[in-house]
Amino acid sequence: MHIDSTLQIGAYHLQHCEDYLFHDNIGSDRLLCAVMDGCTMGTDSYFISTLVGKLLRKIVKERHYLEFYQPSQLSLSQQLKSIIQQLF
Repeated sequence: MHIDSTLQIGAYHLQHCEDYLFHDNIGSDRLLCAVMDGCTMGTDSYFISTLVGKLLRKIVKERHYLEFYQPSQLSLSQQLKSIIQQLF
């Protein structure tokens, strides 16, 4: 699947875009998409949105790798709850 992105600098983001966009496969037939908002004009808010995005990437890559060897029997909602628990 091809995903188009229009992530760009907001009106009040002076230096760079403070948001983070993430999308990746969490299995052979599931895709996780997330947008982390960098809280416009917050001090160093881009750091947190980027950190959460990179942690999600690590979690998803690990799950995708493990599913290759042992397919998950979890429902979509159980899988998303598990990802959120691991993230926090």
